[in-house]
Amino acid sequence: MIKTIFHNKTLVIYFCILITISCATTDKTLTISERINRGNEYVEKYDYNRAIREYTAVLRIQPNNFEALEGRGLAYGIMGDFERAGNDFDAALALRDDSLCIFSKMRVSRYLSTLGFMQKDYDRASNAAAKLYYFRAYSSMVYFSGFYNDNLRYSNSVNINIIDETILAIENFTIALMFQPVFYEALVRRGLLYYTLNYYNRAIEDFNSALEIQNDARLLLRRGNAYFLKGDYIKAFNDYNSSILLKPDLIEAIHARGYMYLQFGDYDRAINDFTEAIELWPMRNTDNFHIYYRSYFRDRSQAYYNKGDYDRAKEDEEIFNKLERESRDNSIWV
Repeated sequence: MIKTIFHNKTLVIYFCILITISCATTDKTLTISERINRGNEYVEKYDYNRAIREYTAVLRIQPNNFEALEGRGLAYGIMGDFERAGNDFDAALALRDDSLCIFSKMRVSRYLSTLGFMQKDYDRASNAAAKLYYFRAYSSMVYFSGFYNDNLRYSNSVNINIIDETILAIENFTIALMFQPVFYEALVRRGLLYYTLNYYNRAIEDFNSALEIQNDARLLLRRGNAYFLKGDYIKAFNDYNSSILLKPDLIEAIHARGYMYLQFGDYDRAINDFTEAIELWPMRNTDNFHIYYRSYFRDRSQAYYNKGDYDRAKEDEEIFNKLERESRDNSIWV
């Protein structure tokens, strides 16, 4: 009888050892993504200790794994281990320049804000969240080109994916600004995105807020363009003037002011600005703005024509047409 009991106990211990070895072997064979998924599942089930173990196992193999750092920081934060949470979030933020598209699954905002209040370190927490969402928005922008020019606004058939990515970027810039309202770069870029969607009033609001933080010639030019497109020509003209005062060689602002003079009927001043823009052009050393360069001749031709100087108007028109042909032949502007 005693031998039977001893034998049964031995079997039980033996099977427990087998199960333990099997589990350990299974854990060792898990891939990085499987461990991260398990960690995420544990977070969803509020089992934060196990989640931390999974993320830590990943970080032993890949110390710079963003998802593991983010997930573990989240779990630490919820458990109240704010110092470790802050360290993980800082490490995650340090990776942002190498991985623009890794922010698509971020879910840290509410926990970071809670972390900030509870630890009396809201500035640090809110800045981290703002940066995360800022770069998430920036990653949406890489899907389309022409962000820094007006092409999107003038397109007759804008790809729906571009619109979707633009709206997604606006949403994420907005979240970033909720955490950090005084965020110059986010205000400027959200304003530019509103501008491309023809939401000029919202663009102007963002530009106004950004200009209160930092006075910038190019941003004044952008706000002037927004005013112009909504028909507020006096404010547009004033912004172009202010832009030139800050940066006298900003060609686009000089041309824009010249165009305003042309609309106001002040042809001599218009011609002066167009001529200055043309003379400054070689300083740019880039073909990407060729479309603007030839437009200076077109607009100066119009000013000469309106003034009654038809010979000079014809000369500029011929230069403009020549540049147009060169542009088409060389596919300078697509």
